[in-house]
Amino acid sequence: MSREPWVMCGDFNEALWQHEHLSRSARAEAQMAASRDCLQICELEDLGFSGIPYTYDDGQAGFRNVQVRLDRACVDEALRDIYPAARVVHLATSCSDHIPLLINLEGVQEPRRRMSIPRYEIMWERDLKLPTAISEAWAKHRPVDNLGSVANSLKEVMTDLRHWSKLNFGNVLKEIENLRQQLADLQLSGADRTQIRAKMNQLDKLLYREEMLWLQRSRIAWLKEGERNTKYLHRRAVWRARRNQIQRPMTADGSWCNVPSDMERMSNSYFKEIFTKDPTLDPHEVLDSIVPKVSAEMNDSLCMPYSEEEI
Repeated sequence: MSREPWVMCGDFNEALWQHEHLSRSARAEAQMAASRDCLQICELEDLGFSGIPYTYDDGQAGFRNVQVRLDRACVDEALRDIYPAARVVHLATSCSDHIPLLINLEGVQEPRRRMSIPRYEIMWERDLKLPTAISEAWAKHRPVDNLGSVANSLKEVMTDLRHWSKLNFGNVLKEIENLRQQLADLQLSGADRTQIRAKMNQLDKLLYREEMLWLQRSRIAWLKEGERNTKYLHRRAVWRARRNQIQRPMTADGSWCNVPSDMERMSNSYFKEIFTKDPTLDPHEVLDSIVPKVSAEMNDSLCMPYSEEEI
């Protein structure tokens, strides 16, 4: 096969999973397994879809009707790297028993505000000063005696650790690029091997930090430390973010919403609604039927302030 990016789209004449087949009888599992193996051997991955779930309809009525997802778009890693937001839309048609597929390589174009999520970084553990930094931050923000203060203390500790990371680690990706340029300059100028080796050691440490950074974001748990495959980890992290991204929610009237500001309002409204108490419901009818499992003595014990030994 060519080394150029690949996309294969059309009628594959077979489903991949049982849920892609709708009829009275189940689809042959062996045939679907063979199709999955073929895609795996060819290093192709299904782009997924939005819209109508089945791409083929035999047109029969009632229980004789068969609908299957036979048409799909599959891409290789090279194309995924170029178009990480690519997606497939199933379009309705009246001209064929197969529906057309629309491949949008650029994905959703509207800019979206990304919120920074503070997280504990595995790469910090390479620095011997980390335990001291955590101890000092925890001592400064020690909680009082309730879960709310514990949550606030953890938040403040993470803020302090992010500041400590910025001072000790900086921007790993930018530092790698700078070190690579410095190393190239030293090699081109015929510098002393000691200088070159020292710069290579610095770069190697940063590359390990980069590996740990993408390992954590990719959620690949089986990869051992030291098996540097940063391109793979970066690709999995980007692909996972793409799968987890909400492209467009459906409004109450059944239409689709693509405007980021409206999507944000819809999300806020949805969660406020499901977490707001319904005044028409009386919870006591249910609560009175529940047999208590925690006695008053057990509850008093659970509500006692925690001690240093328990921590």
